[in-house]
Amino acid sequence: MDNPGSLFGSAYKVGRVREDPERSIEDPPRRKFGKLHAVERFRELKQTSAFIGPRVRADLMADTTELLASDTAAVIHSSIAARLEQEASTRE
Repeated sequence: MDNPGSLFGSAYKVGRVREDPERSIEDPPRRKFGKLHAVERFRELKQTSAFIGPRVRADLMADTTELLASDTAAVIHSSIAARLEQEASTRE
């Protein structure tokens, strides 16, 4: 593999759809991993435009809000498998 974080040398990025970021801000695991975990602080930062910046295009966007980790992994696996099949068919 040429590039860590890539799949067979081509980058594969997964994004998470967040319609309401405040909804998950106070989830206990966020604090455990050192992430922003206070809605009030999020609102303060948002008002200062702290979250405006370049967006990275993702190859897969998935709303994982209601999914178990194993189901999220299955969605990612299916998407990668489909991409690999598509790439293989274009090489033939």
